[in-house]
Amino acid sequence: MKKFVVFFTAAVTFGLTIASTNESWSFEQWPLATDILSAQDQPSAVYPDFAGTYVWSFQQSASLDRSVISPSTYTLLPTFNPQSHGIAGFKAWQKNPDSSVDCNGNYPDSCAPMVGINTSGQTLSGTIAAGSFGMHPGSNNMIIVAWKNPYPTKVSVEVSATFLLAGQGSDGIDFFVDNEAVNVSSGSLSYGESKMVHINKAVVQPEKSLYFIVHPHSAHYSDWVKLDLVIDKR
Repeated sequence: MKKFVVFFTAAVTFGLTIASTNESWSFEQWPLATDILSAQDQPSAVYPDFAGTYVWSFQQSASLDRSVISPSTYTLLPTFNPQSHGIAGFKAWQKNPDSSVDCNGNYPDSCAPMVGINTSGQTLSGTIAAGSFGMHPGSNNMIIVAWKNPYPTKVSVEVSATFLLAGQGSDGIDFFVDNEAVNVSSGSLSYGESKMVHINKAVVQPEKSLYFIVHPHSAHYSDWVKLDLVIDKR
């Protein structure tokens, strides 16, 4: 069990939105870390993009079972912690912790599933790079980042996602990318390993979502996964 998160330097990405009044978009992009860094703290784990549209959400699964993919059973992470691991500026959404667990103390892994982002503008504790976005599954729950189609019609998007297992001491994780209940990509990582997922054309129906999921594989301790994610409208 580790007290500190290990993240590597995040790539710098920029969001650009160009929209016309007749809803014909020539180009639109959703970079996860940039959108979350630019947003204010929210009352629930649902966040807007750079243009103010609520497309991102942070969720947990009801179990670790992947035999049936059931997005209807996913729930929003319930608790916001503005200084996860006791680090000011490291903001996290997480499960409701047991009363005996100090999420800012020695065993913050026990507060997973959680997502966290370093908003301080500097590297914290020598390990947490500014702008890094991380996901940590729980012992009984997968951690999920969802992107919801903001349009009233189906949309075609290009997905570029890099998963990096940055938690030293982790025994490995599994990751999945689902278009609603259909898996479109998956893989496994050992500590220090990264894999990129590129989906050239994903068609997402209105009011439906893409899900980026991390499963603990075995033990969940130190299973911090850095996610660099950009979604482009085609």
